[in-house]
Amino acid sequence: MLSYDEIVSLGYNCEVSFRIEDYFGTINAMPFSWSYILNREKFPEVLRQPDKIMSKEISILDDHMIKCSETDIKFHPRYSILPQYGSFTDKQFQEAIKELKERVYHLVAKYKELCNSDKHTLFVMKVEDYGDEQNVTFINEIKKALDEVYVSGNYKLAIAMIENGITENIRFLESEKLKVYPFKKFSNKKRTNISGDMKSWYSLFKNETNVSSDCFYKNVWKRRVHWLSETFLRKLGIK
Repeated sequence: MLSYDEIVSLGYNCEVSFRIEDYFGTINAMPFSWSYILNREKFPEVLRQPDKIMSKEISILDDHMIKCSETDIKFHPRYSILPQYGSFTDKQFQEAIKELKERVYHLVAKYKELCNSDKHTLFVMKVEDYGDEQNVTFINEIKKALDEVYVSGNYKLAIAMIENGITENIRFLESEKLKVYPFKKFSNKKRTNISGDMKSWYSLFKNETNVSSDCFYKNVWKRRVHWLSETFLRKLGIK
């Protein structure tokens, strides 16, 4: 039996959510589950005020993800509406924005409801190495934001970091509510679905939940086979 009611990704990109899905077989999506955080300095305030997401200027990027300029977070559109590759029309873009706004507003409402609940929640976040001082400041700010918004305080924050960036100062931040896990590498940013340090992800989830996953590596392998198949078909012009 899981020791948490919810396991929630805080990004900074989709790798965390893919691994949650692979380990547990499912994921309860929240606003940051399938997004990409472009500016982590803004992120603690987004945790405090999630209604800022999609509140102002919105643009589409070269990778066909849609960016919220207010928060510097980008999201995948529904590719059934706006194609992932190739050209698209203004009508498709407007329809994609409309759908994305509705989806994000729904996920924000779920996040706010969770923060006002007494559920025992594990938040999982990847932290890039920007240097010891910046890393310590950022993790502290994330912790402060969660302390403010998660009313019951019944949560834990698991930080995934590249092992070379885990210093004594980082370890000093650890407590019953915050744990830092070492990783040999993160995923390729264009292959968050299939790459990365799988053994460390397995170790993080097993350590936190005391539950082994019989399907984790099988699910990772299925993703890789699916990606190879899709890539092959696209290169042939079939998809």
